[in-house]
Amino acid sequence: MADGLGSRVYVQVAWSLEGEGVYEREMRPFQEIGDAYPKAIIVADQRGRSVEPNGVVVLGLVDFLLDEHSIL
Repeated sequence: MADGLGSRVYVQVAWSLEGEGVYEREMRPFQEIGDAYPKAIIVADQRGRSVEPNGVVVLGLVDFLLDEHSIL
């Protein structure tokens, strides 16, 4: 979790979301959080940005590093 300047963002980091049960394992902590702050998973083995049905942003590591507003 990053918290500062009046905003909060929850960040999970994973090498990959591929493999049996990995996606569910990485999403589970966000399902247990009961607030509406942005949530993101930074993934090393993919490019681009997508938003999952539950609102979690899935973002490639390179894209995260190159765009300071990529999570929001």
